[in-house]
Amino acid sequence: MNNLKPFIHLVQSPMSKAFYDVNTNSLVRVDVETYNYLENLVMSENEACNYAEHPLTRRLFDSGYLSNKRVSHLEHPATHELEDLLDRSLRLLTLQLTQNCNLRCAYCIYSEKTNERQRAHSKRSMSFETAKKAVDFLVKHSVDTETVAIGFYGG
Repeated sequence: MNNLKPFIHLVQSPMSKAFYDVNTNSLVRVDVETYNYLENLVMSENEACNYAEHPLTRRLFDSGYLSNKRVSHLEHPATHELEDLLDRSLRLLTLQLTQNCNLRCAYCIYSEKTNERQRAHSKRSMSFETAKKAVDFLVKHSVDTETVAIGFYGG
């Protein structure tokens, strides 16, 4: 019996309801009744649950969905080479020159209005000295790289 909440994220659109199963990397469409059951399960304060035996979710569980496995340790494949990569193999530098763009593009990180912790447009700008230090850092730490790139961001 599986008695911990499944590792899923609920997703809905005007046309359908689904859940994203983290452990299988799958988006699974479900009927409204199953979605509502999963929503109550996920929102419940109670960590213990018996969804593996519930008629609405048993078939999903038997098909390999709704696992409660969580990652206990996450490590990037290049973690052990990171010091050398940073010291000699940098390929890209992105400079955020200003937060004072005169456009308000919907995709821009500074245009987000629904998250109060999100950064917003401001009068801040990068100084020439900071930009020069960043480029000098890139030059010094890209000796093993054939081609480097510098991106500009912020307006």
